[in-house]
Amino acid sequence: TEEDVARVEGRGAPQTAKPSKYHNIKKEVDGILFDSAKEARAYQTLKAIADRGGLIAKFERQVPFVLQEKMKGHRAIKIVVDFLVTWTALGRHGVIDSGTQGKAQTIYEVKTRITKTPAYRIKRKLFAAKYPGIEFREWE
Repeated sequence: TEEDVARVEGRGAPQTAKPSKYHNIKKEVDGILFDSAKEARAYQTLKAIADRGGLIAKFERQVPFVLQEKMKGHRAIKIVVDFLVTWTALGRHGVIDSGTQGKAQTIYEVKTRITKTPAYRIKRKLFAAKYPGIEFREWE
């Protein structure tokens, strides 16, 4: 049969797309592919605030932080945060976001109930211990 020939030739049956682990749908904004529509909305909000000027000096996406250096026989423990916002002096004093507590930088992690895994919760605590000068917030 045609199906047997296709299997022998390595063509097989057409594959259907496997749903993502957290059932998110990727979204593209400004030529950047985001892991979810929620993350894309967070980007658009931060970009709009930055474009207005005065509060955000800069914001970066997908910034890696080392939580524990590698040791013999063990890899380093890292976290890649969704957004790192560096505030201006005006933004730092909480004109727009009273939660900045006067810190120069804020991390924003776009999370849902299902993405707050035990590993994430541990990494968040490690981050707070290693980088006390950077505020860690979840974008909900």
